[in-house]
Amino acid sequence: MFCWALCEVGRCVRGFEALGGHGHAPFRKEEIGSQLLWSSDDISAVREDDDREEDIASTRKGLQEQPQPYDVTRPSAKNTSFQALKILCWKATSQLELMRRATKVHPVEAASTGRATHCGYVRRRSFWRKCVLTPTHVGLQGKYSYQKLIAFLRYQDSWHAHWRALRILSLSPFPTILVYMMVNGLPLADSAKGWRKACNYYITSWICAFIVFVCNYFELTHVVQDLKLKVWQRLAVPCVQASVLVLQKLFVAMILNIFPVPFSLIWPVFLSQFVGYLMVSYWVVGDSGRDTSSLHQRLKQYSLLYTAEEFVLVVYPAIATLFIYLPSSQKFWISVILPITKAILLQATHYLCHRLTPDVSGIVATTLVQFFHALFFMMCLQTSRSNIALAISIAFKLFSMAHFCTTLKGSSFALQKQLEDLINLERYQEALSSSSVDKSFSSRLGEAGNIVDATLLIMKFDEILRQQYSVDGQGLVPVESMETRGPSDGLILVKNISAGTRAERNAFADQVMALLYRNEHLLLCCYIDFIVPLLYRTATWEPNANYYTFIILRDWSQSLKAFRNVISSFVFAGISLAVHVVAVRRWINVSALQQIAFILTNYQALIQSQWIRLIIVLMFLSLQHSGNDFTFHFDWLKQSAANT
Repeated sequence: MFCWALCEVGRCVRGFEALGGHGHAPFRKEEIGSQLLWSSDDISAVREDDDREEDIASTRKGLQEQPQPYDVTRPSAKNTSFQALKILCWKATSQLELMRRATKVHPVEAASTGRATHCGYVRRRSFWRKCVLTPTHVGLQGKYSYQKLIAFLRYQDSWHAHWRALRILSLSPFPTILVYMMVNGLPLADSAKGWRKACNYYITSWICAFIVFVCNYFELTHVVQDLKLKVWQRLAVPCVQASVLVLQKLFVAMILNIFPVPFSLIWPVFLSQFVGYLMVSYWVVGDSGRDTSSLHQRLKQYSLLYTAEEFVLVVYPAIATLFIYLPSSQKFWISVILPITKAILLQATHYLCHRLTPDVSGIVATTLVQFFHALFFMMCLQTSRSNIALAISIAFKLFSMAHFCTTLKGSSFALQKQLEDLINLERYQEALSSSSVDKSFSSRLGEAGNIVDATLLIMKFDEILRQQYSVDGQGLVPVESMETRGPSDGLILVKNISAGTRAERNAFADQVMALLYRNEHLLLCCYIDFIVPLLYRTATWEPNANYYTFIILRDWSQSLKAFRNVISSFVFAGISLAVHVVAVRRWINVSALQQIAFILTNYQALIQSQWIRLIIVLMFLSLQHSGNDFTFHFDWLKQSAANT
C-alpha cells in the first residue's frame, strides 16, 4: 500500500510537470494564458465557451457528491500517516483533473505567423496525423514570404539548432532505406522460369505499387490543399490502383504466355491512374457541401503533373541504357550530355510544375529531376569500365562550385552596396522629417547582422511592403513615380525621397527573397547528390541484386573498380556540399545546414514520399522481371519463340 501511495504522488508530480511545460522550471502562468485554474474556487473565472463550463461544473458537482475523506485529526485513527498520505494523493489528483479540464488548448503552430510555440497544455496527436497526414503549411510553401522568413529565422535561432540540423540531415535518408529493404525482402525466382514461378514477384510488385500510389496521394494532398478524404479512402484508392496494375501484367502474361511482359512498369500505370482519378472524383462529387469545380480542375492539373513525371521517368533510363551499351570511345559524349540533359529537364519540369502547382513547383521539380539524375548517374558509374564518366562528373561539380561561389559573392556585394544606399536614403529622409525617435530606423538597419536580418527589419517597419509579402498578398506591386503637387518645394522633396526610399526597399527585399529561394534549391540539390550514393549502395546488398540490369556483378577487380567510382562520387559530393555551406556562411552569414534542415522539416511529408516513390520506381525499372529493355531487342521473347 505504501508503494501504491508513492506511485500516486509520483503520478501527480509528473502531471504537474507536464502542465508546467518542461519539468525543470517552475510552472509559469503566463506560458499558457489566463485560462489556467489553480483551485476549485477559481472555476467561476473561466467563461470562454459553454462546453468547458459544463465540464467544470460536472467535475465540481462530482467532487461535492463524493464522501468526505478520513479525518486525520482523530487520535483513534489507525495508520494515521498512511491515511494522510492517501488524502493528499486524492486531493492532488482531483486538483490535477480540474486544472486539465479548465486549461485552454492552444494550437502548436500559429496560422498567422507560421511559427511553432509551446503555449500551454497541448492535446496529444498521433504520429500518423502529426507527421503523415499533415500537409505543409500554406504560408511556408513556395517563394519566401514574410511568414516563411520569420519561421526560418526563428528556426535558425532556436535552442541547439546545429545539433538538430545535423540530426535531421543524418536521419532523413533512413525511412527511404528501410522501405526499400522491406519491399525487397522476398527473394525472386529467375525470370526464365516463366510467370508461373513468379508469385513472389507479383506480391512484391503489388506492395511496391501500393506504396508508390500512397506516396502519390501525399503529393496530391499538397497540390490540392482543400481535398478532404478520409483515411480509409486514402488507403482504398492505392489498394485498388495497385490491384489493377498487377492484374494487367498478370493477364497479359497468361494470355500471351510471355514473361517478363515488355515495359510492364510503364504502360499499366496510366489505367491505374485513371481508375484512381475516377474514384477520387466520385467521392469529391458526393460531397454536396462544397463547390467541386475547382477541385476537379486541380485534379486535372495533378494528372498533367504526373504525366510530366512519367516523361522524365522514361527519358533517363533510355539515356542510361545508351551509356551502358555504347563502346568506351563514345561514352565521353554521353557523359557530357548528362549534365546538359539535367539542366534542360529541370527547367522544363519547373516551368510545367509552376504553371500547375506554383506553391510546390520548386520542391517537386528539384527533387524529381535531381534524384533521377543522381541515381541513374550512379548506375552509369557502376557499369562503366572507364573513368571517363567519373572525370566528367568531377569536372562538372568543380564548375558548379565555382559558379555558385562566384554568383553568391557577386550577389552579396551588390546587396551590401544596395543596403548602404538604402541606409543613406533613410538618414536623409529622417533628417528632412525631423523625427524625434530615440533610435532611428537607419541606425537599426545599420546594426543588422546580415542582409536577411535587414530585410526582416524593413518588412517590420514598412507595413505596405509587409502586406505585399504576406501569404494573402498578390506579390510585389511595383512602386511607380508619383507626381507631387503642393505649394511647398520642401514638401515635394520629402515626398519624392519617400517614394524613392520605398522603391529601394521593394527592390532590396525582392532580391534577398529571390536569393534565399534560389539557395534553397541549390543546397537541396547538393544534399541529394550526397545521399543518393548511400541509397544506391543499399540496393547492391539486397538478395535480388543479381536481377538488376544496372548492377552487373562481375569478378572482384571490376566490382572493386565500380565501387571505387561510386565512393569517389560520394566524396566529391560531400566536398561540394561543404563548399556550398562555407560560401553561404561567408557571404550571407546564414547557416546552410539549418536551411536544408528547415526545408526537410517544412516539406517533410512531400520530400519523404518523393524519395520513397522514386527509389522504388527507379530501381524496379532496372529489374529483369519488369521487362524494361530500352534497346528494344527483347532477347527473352526471341528465346521463348524459339523454344515454342
